[in-house]
Amino acid sequence: MYANKVNGKVFAGDFLGANLQFYAVTTSVDITGASASSQAALDKLVEVISLNGQPVIMGAPTGTGPYVLRFAVEHTNAWEDSAELVAAIKTHAPVQFAASTTTAAISEAL
Repeated sequence: MYANKVNGKVFAGDFLGANLQFYAVTTSVDITGASASSQAALDKLVEVISLNGQPVIMGAPTGTGPYVLRFAVEHTNAWEDSAELVAAIKTHAPVQFAASTTTAAISEAL
């Protein structure tokens, strides 16, 4: 038995694991989704994050510049360190993030 949800299906017994690793990406690029370009930047950021794991977005991006996106990934060490995540963002999303000031932080707890 499953329930139809806006973002897919949920089956009985489907749970997140206990090995979540938490991330915070801070960027000068508007990722609030308030305009078409900021929505495209947010979409691209989530796409890049998804290359190494299925992100659990912990809420809407916050800030008015710099902007912060908090998420978790169930795969331990999806990125070796925060520099590797920032490099992936700048490599795979050069149009949106190449000239930006973007940093990342990784933690074991929110």
